[in-house]
Amino acid sequence: MHALEKILAKNSGLDSVSAGQIVTADIDFAEINDLYLQTVYSFYEMGGKKVWDNTKAAFVFDHYAPALMRRAPRTIKRCVNSRRKII
Repeated sequence: MHALEKILAKNSGLDSVSAGQIVTADIDFAEINDLYLQTVYSFYEMGGKKVWDNTKAAFVFDHYAPALMRRAPRTIKRCVNSRRKII
């Protein structure tokens, strides 16, 4: 198993997991980087309101910071506004 699969297997109480498998796992910390704002939209589509523990979730701005591209400031603003709503 890949390192990430080992972590997911351990935190889901399974002997092994594989790519494409859906598991329920205990999460130590979750991060969303600035390229994956769609994750927030999917969170809302699944009925999400707030994250389970706001000390264990964060946005990481590493692709659009500094904001050199024209649309980058909009993406960063959307991430920040989404964080205020869900965290």
